[in-house]
Amino acid sequence: MKLSFSKQDEQFRAEVAGWLADNLCGEFETIRWRGGPGDEHMFVEE
Repeated sequence: MKLSFSKQDEQFRAEVAGWLADNLCGEFETIRWRGGPGDEHMFVEE
């Protein structure tokens, strides 16, 4: 089992992280670095 990322994987991760750092703004800026699926589950009426 391979438990590490390839050089290409790390380059892609860095590219996407850079893009998010430059472009994640406005109403979505509060979710920066949160990860996960979000808060959709908190607003479901039971």
